[in-house]
Amino acid sequence: MLQIPNMVLIVVLLGALWPPSIPDYPRPNPHAQTVAVAEGLRGLVIRDPWYDFGTTPNQPDQPNFAAQDEMGRMLALLGVTWVRFEFHIEAGTAREVEAQIARNDYFINEVAPRHDLKVLGLLGFNLQRGRDEYDLLATDFITDTVYGGGVNDYMQIWLDRARLIADRYQDRILAYEVLNEQNRLPPDGRPIPAEVTARLHTKFYRFFRNVDRNRPGDQRWRDNVKIIVGGLHPAGSFDVDDPKYVSDRDYVRQLYRSDGFRSYRESFLSWPLDGLGYHPYPEEIRISPQSDMNLITTRMNAVRDVLREVGDPFVPFWITELGYNAGFRNQTTAEQAEFLRQSILTMASRDDVETFFWFKYEDFPPATGPNAQLWGVVRIPFTEDNRCDGGACYDVIGRPDLLRPAFWTMRELTGVQGRLPDPPAEIVLNQRGTVLISPTLALSPTTLLTLTATINRPSVQLPVTVTWAIEQPPNVPFTYEQVLTDTNRLTATLVLSRTLPASFNLSLTASNTAATIQQQGQVTFRELRGRAFLPFIIRQPTR
Repeated sequence: MLQIPNMVLIVVLLGALWPPSIPDYPRPNPHAQTVAVAEGLRGLVIRDPWYDFGTTPNQPDQPNFAAQDEMGRMLALLGVTWVRFEFHIEAGTAREVEAQIARNDYFINEVAPRHDLKVLGLLGFNLQRGRDEYDLLATDFITDTVYGGGVNDYMQIWLDRARLIADRYQDRILAYEVLNEQNRLPPDGRPIPAEVTARLHTKFYRFFRNVDRNRPGDQRWRDNVKIIVGGLHPAGSFDVDDPKYVSDRDYVRQLYRSDGFRSYRESFLSWPLDGLGYHPYPEEIRISPQSDMNLITTRMNAVRDVLREVGDPFVPFWITELGYNAGFRNQTTAEQAEFLRQSILTMASRDDVETFFWFKYEDFPPATGPNAQLWGVVRIPFTEDNRCDGGACYDVIGRPDLLRPAFWTMRELTGVQGRLPDPPAEIVLNQRGTVLISPTLALSPTTLLTLTATINRPSVQLPVTVTWAIEQPPNVPFTYEQVLTDTNRLTATLVLSRTLPASFNLSLTASNTAATIQQQGQVTFRELRGRAFLPFIIRQPTR
């Protein structure tokens, strides 16, 4: 046991740079799927471009080009072919509405084509962002000169905006999803009744397929675009023991028996949908001890039986959400990766699934605690802050600091593993830093610390360049020296020297030809008095 002199400087390592353990990133499995799944099953729910608009410093009226480009590069590394995101429009003048739609221009017109991404646009309740969803049920229905009977103010505005979006992007968006989990809205599971959902959906479908086809110009692009019913929640409406409960299967029955669906079929000899959106989260189905995949398969078969019953047996499923929260209860990132694998392979085994979208690209708040939302295949650093849209301010460049095991599983299943270089997965600082104290300098000691950054996925494509960046506090100079930055190794070291207490921010990046991963944290040299004992490194819990 070593006693330390009264006046000593000790290093405290704070933040996400020093996690308590290194995740076990999966190696390629020689017995796993070796042939890439079909393109339609390589979908991902991504970060809505809305949230990154105006987040670049000093560019409040511009897209965040860097963040959008970074997401595009990461999607290419994943082998993604379909992406789903939601449109957001707040109240405003016609010009303001058009400007808010245009926030999506850069991703749709530039990023998506650059990486051969097909776009599914969610036309949800956020087409009237901030407005109560249940305004759609307002009883002041009128016969509108444009949209016909049974229309209220909410429907008029929603339809106007949905048509603006469709006309703006034409077949640069290849599918639209009308509403989202409308059969079970938070917080109590109350639905938008199927009759109203069907009316809104059918009016949009009719204008898109028939009325607007007569507009000036070449409208043949409409033949390439599909319109699907918004993803239904498998738990149904309200709770099972509630007298108002409507199962997901009964909701489908009600859609097809609605005036909207039946009248469209009578007029055009087809149903007004090109796919049925569905979200078969097993936790929302679970009332038996069946395995997750058995639950999903059994429920989807039951919905398919209903589709046969109502006379639309061949309409395909669009699984527009299915994911796994690694922050829920005792769930882990390794289990998340395995659930992704089993989910995609289960959908690949069916002949009635046209597309599959994994939920999700990135995490969202909160980052820690019992309600942590760790859904992402990547983690982008963010600070929870209500001044930013969505309640979180993300890294302005959108650069991930962690690629989870699910990231590598998706690469394997999409077939890009081995064809594209492996990026760094995570940078972790070695926790065996040494504090050296000279007995002859007891009153003004010098503290030396050697930090070692390790790239924790051995299959990463070399060379890798590790770059350290330190933000010096004013008037407290210190020295540091970067040594052993060998681009053909998976480690790099940094030596720090201090003679006075100080705190400073430290960030480091690891880059190769595939991508750049970043870590950030804070290092504090703090004066302690009294006795202290080894170990000198104090570890703090991380998110």
